[in-house]
Amino acid sequence: MFPFKKLTLKQIIMKTKIVLLFLLTWAGVIFGQEKINSNKINVTSQFIFDDFTKGVECTKEGDIVSATPVTMPVDAIFTVVGKSEGNKYIVKFLRWNLNKTNVSNNLEYYYKESSGIEALRKTYGKTFFDTNTGRVMPGNQEVIANRMKAENITSNIIEVTDRYFLVEKNDLLLNGIVYHPIPKFEFVFGTITYLARIRPSVKGISSTWSTDLNLGIAYGVRRNFNKNWGLAALVGLSISKIKIDSLSTSPSIKRTIEKVSLSPTLNILGNYKKFFVGVGMGFDWINLDSEESAKWLYNRKPFYAIGIGINLFSAGNNDTPDVTNKQ
Repeated sequence: MFPFKKLTLKQIIMKTKIVLLFLLTWAGVIFGQEKINSNKINVTSQFIFDDFTKGVECTKEGDIVSATPVTMPVDAIFTVVGKSEGNKYIVKFLRWNLNKTNVSNNLEYYYKESSGIEALRKTYGKTFFDTNTGRVMPGNQEVIANRMKAENITSNIIEVTDRYFLVEKNDLLLNGIVYHPIPKFEFVFGTITYLARIRPSVKGISSTWSTDLNLGIAYGVRRNFNKNWGLAALVGLSISKIKIDSLSTSPSIKRTIEKVSLSPTLNILGNYKKFFVGVGMGFDWINLDSEESAKWLYNRKPFYAIGIGINLFSAGNNDTPDVTNKQ
């Protein structure tokens, strides 16, 4: 019903390369980063700069504090909190983790010093930043005084307020992209192929390995451990080319034929970025339109397989970049 031309090993390798190249091309298109649309900016959206951008420090209302240009950090999450006159946007970076390593980032882009050490003894309800540890202290006079006394602190605690920046609209749209946080679980869709399948013994015929050419689609749920690594449970449907010969039939046939099979599968695959590898199980279903087909022992019998796949679409996010200030 479906005639096949016998392929050499070289032809099979070439066809496999063409299929993989096609899939990788589409993966690159689908996973492109999303640029900022000025009509869709709101206070809940998160963005990052993927190239160096200049801004100036301003107040929360957009009034310029200093006209000295400041280079915005690349791959740091920020929000747009408002719009100022002259097509400029007011941006606010998320806080970096409160530790010693991030002191400079927090004091340069998130906090700014607002007064000297004397404010610690006079002010209630303010924010105080420890420049030695990178941590924030509660703005309570008694707590601060006790800590200063216990730790012999003299000058490493400063009063701070939030810092905002003003960025030109053109720079924001040119160098900014939408940041999509990585969800814990997400639906994924992609392609799958099986490098090898093992068919358990049946009717006295020993188990056997099969490397028949196959390609299919898979859909399911992925658990993300971080940006690059995850584990997915997928259902799949593949089309395979199988060989029917004297070793796979009962009673044995004298000639060898090739057929197309439809193969439903269940798969557990680990992934690194867009690439998946793991194990699966399923069965081959062929059309019993000939004497040879009717004698094939493995029709609708389970097989176990080693599979690889490429993720073409994720419902949760695009190609999420690494960020420096994710909380």
